[in-house]
Amino acid sequence: MRQPRHFKFYLNYFKIKYLPIPDKEIKNWFLSKQFFFIVSTGRTGTKWLARILNSEKAHVLHEPVPFEGLAHIAACKNKRNAYDYVKNFRIKEIYLRNKNINEIDIFGEVNGNLRRHIAPLSKLLPNITIIHLIRNGKNVIRSVMNRNTFTDKKSIYFKFIPPEARRKKLNWKHIDNFEKMCWIWRWENEYMDAGTDNHVKFEDITSSYQIFKKQLTEKIGVDISENVWKEQINLPINKNEKCNFPSYEYWTKSEKNKFQKICGKMMDKYGYEI
Repeated sequence: MRQPRHFKFYLNYFKIKYLPIPDKEIKNWFLSKQFFFIVSTGRTGTKWLARILNSEKAHVLHEPVPFEGLAHIAACKNKRNAYDYVKNFRIKEIYLRNKNINEIDIFGEVNGNLRRHIAPLSKLLPNITIIHLIRNGKNVIRSVMNRNTFTDKKSIYFKFIPPEARRKKLNWKHIDNFEKMCWIWRWENEYMDAGTDNHVKFEDITSSYQIFKKQLTEKIGVDISENVWKEQINLPINKNEKCNFPSYEYWTKSEKNKFQKICGKMMDKYGYEI
């Protein structure tokens, strides 16, 4: 019988979890390096950002663990799952993957799948930098709607019900996909907003090199020239091929009202207009 595609995720998890690597060995490696995580909801230019930050002096990857969304789901359900995942697997995985790269001292990940792991990452790796990347909810929701994340039965999120939905007594199975996306955008950004002091807006770092440098690259120790930045902002990747769901100005009155009610507070906090 053919194994599910994510079988390799669990196989790799248990393989690394039980490797007898001394904690001191791993700790010393992290202390000798600069390491950062940039977390987001996704659909925020994360692949583009990993590409521009990855350079001769910094080894930066985008979501290096396949099917890590499974760990994100588990972390959403129980904070203990997030702690165990980071402590028993992810720290070891990072060390094993990077320990032989001797000519580089700066390492990082641009990884939305770890957005619910920022508390244990900060606790277990106190010398790292974590940055919350946020993008205008109107554009994120449109992009996700065009990907049918919660309606595609092949998606690992197809049957996922956020714990926040249960606490708010939302009838998650019966609200429409648009409303789900609004709640997800709000809950995830609220969590990241509370979990770190470093926040950057996608729109700012793609429109101003000075902001890109001051709010992002200087904080993580990566030097990217203005010429490289200008070249890269015109080379977006991972764009939606089909855009059947319209931009905000063409949303229905009902959709705009739902968005305002659910996302308005977070939009206001980050200076986004509705």
